Amino acid sequence: MPKRVLNAVDSFVDSIIKRLTAEISDFVAFLFIWFAIGTVYGMIIITKFSELALPLLLLPLVIGLIAHESRGFAMAVFLFVAVIVIII
Repeated sequence: MPKRVLNAVDSFVDSIIKRLTAEISDFVAFLFIWFAIGTVYGMIIITKFSELALPLLLLPLVIGLIAHESRGFAMAVFLFVAVIVIII
């Protein structure tokens, strides 16, 4: 193969590897940010609403499972949260 073709392939593979590693690092950072938000949510629930701690801590899990199964429910929750964010 000509040197030019090998350089083009090498460049293409390098760009794919850079893109994948950047996307993976962004995804991992996103997960840790959500984990931190969940930790703060859990601390607030346990300190302020100790009698309702278990149901309130399980509520996001239940909503997530329902939203995973029902696109209509997911859209309704998204619109509700969007309206709340716009109002605030």
